[in-house]
Amino acid sequence: MASLDLRPLSLGEILDRTFSLYRSHFLLFIGIAAIPSAVNLAANLIQVGLNAYLLKSAPESMMAGLTIGVALRVVFMLIAVVCYFVSQAGSVRAVSELYLGRETTITASLGGVREHIAPLFGVFALSVLLVGFGLLLLIIPGLYVAMRLMIASSAVVIEKRGPAEALRRSWDLVADNVGRAFLIVLLGLVIGLALTALFEVPFLVMMFFARDNPGMLQAAQALVALGSFVAATLGSPIGLIANSLFYFDLRVRKEGFDLQYMMNPDQAISGPRTSMPSIAP
Repeated sequence: MASLDLRPLSLGEILDRTFSLYRSHFLLFIGIAAIPSAVNLAANLIQVGLNAYLLKSAPESMMAGLTIGVALRVVFMLIAVVCYFVSQAGSVRAVSELYLGRETTITASLGGVREHIAPLFGVFALSVLLVGFGLLLLIIPGLYVAMRLMIASSAVVIEKRGPAEALRRSWDLVADNVGRAFLIVLLGLVIGLALTALFEVPFLVMMFFARDNPGMLQAAQALVALGSFVAATLGSPIGLIANSLFYFDLRVRKEGFDLQYMMNPDQAISGPRTSMPSIAP
């Protein structure tokens, strides 16, 4: 996005800008998204190799091998979670720079994201609790809560807010825009499912037919892991870009962010610091 174009956007324009940013900065977003996907790929490939080893091992070695496998899976899962928050923060920062008419790189987008990891984890944990409570009441309340909290990560990264404050900020901004939020999330889910069907399902079918051939089965499992890596790397940036653009659009509509930015860019980006309302419909 070479020039600054801050104005309210329709849902169609948000989606159009999402794909435009994705296409024009493909390597930037793929490079950032590949970080957690690569960790998951490594974990899955190690699991495939470990499974092959266990099939050839003596029965007395099976328990030790399984213990090692579980321990490795836990370690890789923790690393992947941290890498996901790094990737999320980097993607939000990249979209912010591009939205404001500035160029950026993978290195610049990831620079300084370490400070956002703990708040993003807090947002994730609190969101799970709140959405889970909503789901207990019935599916619709849970979805409603999820939509109201969907841009909290942008508030953490761009406005440097803490978890609870970021959730309240998202709740306030998304009010009266839940339908648009749902359609943006739905787009991300549809694209994710389509990429999964394209890059993973064929190898899952291959696994089914190779179940009696250990060598082919292991090859199919490795290809499933590789397909999962490709699908996640290609698909995850789209949802993050759309989410970030939606965040800025809400600030333009509700806070006059475009005018604030023209007058005082630094203060406009940090957002208003007035007291936030409590989370309530």
